[in-house]
Amino acid sequence: MLRQIDTALDLAFLAMDVMRRDRGLAAALVDGYREAGGDPGDDVLVAFFAAQRALIRAKVALIRAGQVDGADRARRRADAAALLALADRLGWEIRLGRLAVICGPAASGKTTLAAALAARSGARVVSSDVVRKRLLGLAPTARAPLSAYDAETNRRTYAALGRETAQHLGAGCSVLIDATFRFASDRDVFAAALGPGDPLWIECRAPEATVARRAAARARAPRHISDAGPAVAAATVAEFEPLTRVPPDRRIAVATVAGPAAAVTRVRRALDNRLGGLSRRVDQLVLEGVADELGA
Repeated sequence: MLRQIDTALDLAFLAMDVMRRDRGLAAALVDGYREAGGDPGDDVLVAFFAAQRALIRAKVALIRAGQVDGADRARRRADAAALLALADRLGWEIRLGRLAVICGPAASGKTTLAAALAARSGARVVSSDVVRKRLLGLAPTARAPLSAYDAETNRRTYAALGRETAQHLGAGCSVLIDATFRFASDRDVFAAALGPGDPLWIECRAPEATVARRAAARARAPRHISDAGPAVAAATVAEFEPLTRVPPDRRIAVATVAGPAAAVTRVRRALDNRLGGLSRRVDQLVLEGVADELGA
């Protein structure tokens, strides 16, 4: 009976082992199971069970490493380290979901945070700066003219950003968007092009002095992708429209002034608290259901 009701747990065990060799093949395995009529739950549930299995296997490997010597011990410890790294990556997949938007004013730390989260989660980063310049036929590090930031080019950029994101999601990739999204209209255009989806929004915040210092530093870096100098960065701080239309449970704000490592820690804590709150709510609903049944 357990094998009939715990299909997600059993499938995740196999998927976890496959992930260690080929992540795309693991995704194809789960998709194929669904196409055949199976229902292992959503990707977050499968990732949760896979992380659980990876941690259990890591514990077994470490226990066994303490019982052997020499090359065998080193091999088992290396295996445990790989499993722990996989569990950590899956943990980030659970926190971030399939799609997260890293937004905020120019020079607020978006690109750095997106890269740090991508390194931990394995998600693909899609940058509005890169998409904008591609539309204009420019290389990513080429300087774009001011006309590249007018309302029409902005609309085209965010529409293309949404379409490209939808393509990556359709191919089974998790995605992190790196873009200011400073206007509500940008968000509307992106959402229309994206289609069905419920992104997690992570808003980067930094003091104006920090934004100015970062913008000035990257203006001196000829290979930097962003065109936003200190004046433009300051303007995006003033223009940024609050994310009031995004549900509170789908957005967090993160201070980036202390650097990427501290920002990643803040993201993890905020998302873990959010997931913990959801877990507590589920427990409450279960208890209420049990109480109803007992009272019936």
